[in-house]
Amino acid sequence: MKYLFAGIAVLLLAISCKEEIVRPSHILSPEEAIADFKLEKGFRVELVAAEPMVQDPVAIAFDADGDMWVVEMRGYMPDDSGLGEDQPTGRIKVLRDRNGDGRCDTALVFLDSLVMPRAVCPVYDGVLVAEPPNLWFYGMDQQRILVDSAYAEGGNPEHQANGLLPAMDNWIYSAKSDKRYRRTKGRWLTEKTEFRGQWGISQDDYGRLYYNDNSTTLRGDRYRPNVVPPLAALQLVGVQMVTNRVYPSYPTPGVNRGYESGVLDERGRLVNVTGACGPSIYRGDQFPHAYSGNAFVPEPVAQLIKRVVLTDSAAWTSGRLPYRNAEFLTASDERFRPVNTATAPDGSLYVVDMHRGLIQHATYLTPYLRKQVKDRKLYQPTGLGRIYRIVHKSKKTEPCPSLAASSSAQLVDWLAFPNGWRRDKAQWLLVARNDNSIVPRLKTMAQSHADPRTRLHALWTLEGMDKLTPALLQSIFQKSNHAQVAQASMRLCDDLTVFSAMYRADLALPYAAAATAFCKTDFEKTRPILAKLAREMAADSLLAAVLAGGIWANCTQAQVDLLKKDFIKNGVPIQSSLMSRLEQRPEAPQELPVDIAHLTVLERELYHEGRHFYESFCAGCHGKNGAGIDNLAPPLAGSGWVTTPDKEIPIRILLDGLSGPVMVSGKRYELAAPMPGLRHNQAGNDGTMAKILTFIRNSWGNRAGAVHVAEVSRLRIATEEHTQAYTAAGLWPAGGEPAPYMVPVAPKTNTPKWRSLFDGKSLKGWRQLGGNAIYQVENGCIVGMTVPNSPNSFLVTEKPYSDFILELEVRIDTQLNSGIQIRSNSDPNYQNGVFHGYQVEIDPSPRAWSGGIYDESRRGWLFDLKNKPEAQAAFRKNDWNHYRIEAKGDRIRTWINDIPVADLRDSMTCCGYIGLQVHSIGEDTTKLGKRVIWRNIRLQKLD
Repeated sequence: MKYLFAGIAVLLLAISCKEEIVRPSHILSPEEAIADFKLEKGFRVELVAAEPMVQDPVAIAFDADGDMWVVEMRGYMPDDSGLGEDQPTGRIKVLRDRNGDGRCDTALVFLDSLVMPRAVCPVYDGVLVAEPPNLWFYGMDQQRILVDSAYAEGGNPEHQANGLLPAMDNWIYSAKSDKRYRRTKGRWLTEKTEFRGQWGISQDDYGRLYYNDNSTTLRGDRYRPNVVPPLAALQLVGVQMVTNRVYPSYPTPGVNRGYESGVLDERGRLVNVTGACGPSIYRGDQFPHAYSGNAFVPEPVAQLIKRVVLTDSAAWTSGRLPYRNAEFLTASDERFRPVNTATAPDGSLYVVDMHRGLIQHATYLTPYLRKQVKDRKLYQPTGLGRIYRIVHKSKKTEPCPSLAASSSAQLVDWLAFPNGWRRDKAQWLLVARNDNSIVPRLKTMAQSHADPRTRLHALWTLEGMDKLTPALLQSIFQKSNHAQVAQASMRLCDDLTVFSAMYRADLALPYAAAATAFCKTDFEKTRPILAKLAREMAADSLLAAVLAGGIWANCTQAQVDLLKKDFIKNGVPIQSSLMSRLEQRPEAPQELPVDIAHLTVLERELYHEGRHFYESFCAGCHGKNGAGIDNLAPPLAGSGWVTTPDKEIPIRILLDGLSGPVMVSGKRYELAAPMPGLRHNQAGNDGTMAKILTFIRNSWGNRAGAVHVAEVSRLRIATEEHTQAYTAAGLWPAGGEPAPYMVPVAPKTNTPKWRSLFDGKSLKGWRQLGGNAIYQVENGCIVGMTVPNSPNSFLVTEKPYSDFILELEVRIDTQLNSGIQIRSNSDPNYQNGVFHGYQVEIDPSPRAWSGGIYDESRRGWLFDLKNKPEAQAAFRKNDWNHYRIEAKGDRIRTWINDIPVADLRDSMTCCGYIGLQVHSIGEDTTKLGKRVIWRNIRLQKLD
């Protein structure tokens, strides 16, 4: 099983099983649970907090005072169907140890009434909180700012972004995400990064990230984030560090497919991890030195915590398991569910135990598990939870003094402390304070401190304070005898002349990656540097991939052609790996425009409703764009298993799952664990599966037609005795994969061409009128954000339009309303130039008049949606909505998600501008920073 939490059940194994596996299911007290642990010699487990002080904890973080912030996901799986998860029962708590004995004695609720919160991060004199789909920042002044409205978008609780790790490079990273965040000069920034992990994320002493997925013990990056170009990241990001073998001390039959061969050994014990999560790199000072830099990985399915020894070689880090047929910590208690770990301010290792019998989500819960949990009476109670710390007996723990109360000079001293948590926190506090008085000390420390870790922290602190200069970086590079310090100083240098001299053979790969970035600022001076690198790297496939990836990421096609000529002149063989990679620009995967004209009206309803179910059940593994996720699941786009004319094949897969290997588009995929089916999922039904299949068979370039509910129902009945996941060979004995099918495209007619009104990169072609709301471009979308005390704002086209068809997609915060202006104008002789005219409503409120037509700043409502329930139901909250607006002559018609909404005849205005509205919020600070997002804006002129 490859999902975050694993359900608990006990399987009465066959008579051949050598061990008795039925264990008592009564609830152990914290003291009994500690006595039950088997732990490596020399260590002990101590209780930090337990129910009722903490309930259903899933994540923790420590603030600058050493207080512990806890995420309580109290709404998770209230019963075996997951009903009630949408209730606002989640909380963020602050736990404090006032007397310094290591056990918390007070708990304060910081936030309550949250729906399934999943991460917390005290930072920037406030705290980040992830409450799907949003990422919020709460300042200590109680101000709330929306950082990202799509942070944990779509999916179920096992497959949404989480983690929020403040890393060494002054960015905040998440697991199950490809975005990173940072606040600079009061403004939140979001950048693209590599997609990493599933649940939990950590870093080592040099800023390299580590994470995992449920079927992989540990993955890590060879370099710090965003060093390697994305096109070359495959071999350097997400590298598996160690075997997935696991050694429980007790039988562990309660796994999703424990009855399948190879999942359990002959003693009924799990063979490989199936619920690995919450890894952390131990960077404390309380354990003996041999444990520094080790990874600790919870496996809640098997009630244990693994230890992985990480070793730095001349090239990169590798891992090994230190024990033979044993683990760092194991338990027999079926309710011990470690889901996260963390190095603590006192140097110990903290363990978050969700502590419940059932933690497998309903999305993947099989009747087998459901029955066993019921028979063992493990459903209840919920609302338990423990947080432990693991300490070594050889050294006394010391409470951490308040770093928040430390002076800036004292914080600089903390950069040299043995405990990595304190070094990290001191760095982030110094960056936030931006105190110029400590800059000289930081510069000295970055150049000459004996500990390379401290030099790195000083260097990145200066970066966060914007105090680095090329001369300083050159000095740090020249004085460094440590590869990580030299690499960081080289990477941060933005002066080409200085950078060109910062070459070392052992840093050839990051040097090549950094060198290509200068193509954007000074291509001509960069050419000879790249030519020299090409001659040295052309034959090395990995170095060539990095160099070529950086060139494609930073150069135009014309510049690439010039570089190829330079390389050939410098003796680079045409047949080399590098030249082969420069032959054709690799295309980044893009979400293709939706084309469902081949579907009937009823089939289109299946398609549109299928998007939501796909994001809930499937996107966590296959990606929102159907491109698959490395090490999790293969792509659906272009897959013959999805688009085959034989609909029974995809229906069977969705009913009962698929185990690997499987060929997709000519590539072999070894599935780490079988894909679970939905046959017994109480959150879905035949209609759910028909909608999912219709959606995936007609998205991302697929065009294979609909799957109807009756087709799913018939096959469900015919295969009701089927109990195991299918194999590719069983579904398609011919080998390979089924041939993909495409519904023939209707002959093209001489219709006017579509033109894009938004280039996806800038606001070129648009201007702002009215208020001063913020409009910016993020991830190929136009984002409008509310500001206080501003009138309505409009982002308006530079050209007017008369007769046209306008299509776009919009997503809006449910606390706002907005609109799309058409045929609208600004005349200085009319109300001092106010922008006025027809507005197509965007209304997520209970009134639900989205798609209706309002006359902005003129006559009011012209076409409302009273007594039009079908039209009112067209708009989907917290999701993208497709608008189609047709204006021809005196007739204006609207559609939302292909459902007709408004049909108005009005001849007052026949020509005007198109505008995107951000509505005024007045003085209501609760709506500050709320977002309206538009994408895929295109127009077809009809005149």
